[in-house]
Amino acid sequence: GMNLHTTLNMFQNAQRSAAFKEKEQVRKVKDQVYAEAMSGHKKDQLIELQDNVNSRQQIMLQEEMDLRALQEQEHSIQQLESDINEVNQIFKEFGALV
Repeated sequence: GMNLHTTLNMFQNAQRSAAFKEKEQVRKVKDQVYAEAMSGHKKDQLIELQDNVNSRQQIMLQEEMDLRALQEQEHSIQQLESDINEVNQIFKEFGALV
């Protein structure tokens, strides 16, 4: 099967692409808001745009939470790895004593 290292690399790549996508989203929204403002649209369209921005913020918040969960998962995997190393070390020392 896949080893832990490969899995960790996949996590990190996923994190990087998520961060990149988020920046792109923000840039698109800003461009959109700017374009709408420049062309002097009616007020109700601005309100609609505001709703759009709100729902996007909602999505980003969810993505941020998912990202945080991923990071915590990654952290606990690393913790597990170091625990395993410690246990192995103890067994080695124990083996040397016997």
